[in-house]
Amino acid sequence: SGGGGSGGGGGNGNGRESALGLGGVEYAREAVRLGRPETAVRILDREIGGASTDARLYLERCNALVSLGEHGRALEDAHTASYLAPKTPQGFLHKGNAQIALCDHDGAMATFQLGCVANPSDKELREAWFSAKEMCRTWRRAGKMALGGERARIQAFEAAREPCLSQVS
Repeated sequence: SGGGGSGGGGGNGNGRESALGLGGVEYAREAVRLGRPETAVRILDREIGGASTDARLYLERCNALVSLGEHGRALEDAHTASYLAPKTPQGFLHKGNAQIALCDHDGAMATFQLGCVANPSDKELREAWFSAKEMCRTWRRAGKMALGGERARIQAFEAAREPCLSQVS
């Protein structure tokens, strides 16, 4: 019935109040799947309170925050995860994607590049880096075209916005 030891026994998540382990993470994933990311954030807040150095928990909360559209907070969690587990490419991927969602393409490019340095064999990070570099080029071209009148500005904005939106969704 829930009273609780803090001994870490590897249970199968039969108690909702599991302080550590996969129990809370599984509940949070299920909450996101059911369209309840705010519930997932609450569960993960509690889990992080008991294990604040577990990068997986920050990545899971990052996913839930992205579902809520809270990209600024998701960026903070992704940054923490990449700091706690620098050899794990997921932290860099989540951080870069959050930066893209916030239209910080230069920051995303730098994040993906750092991830590639830490994880040189990760293909997904390399692809994300190249994609972010292309987005930066597109946005810069759009800025240069801004001097060409309203129609050129609208066309450049639409051309630059499309890759940004496809990365977020």
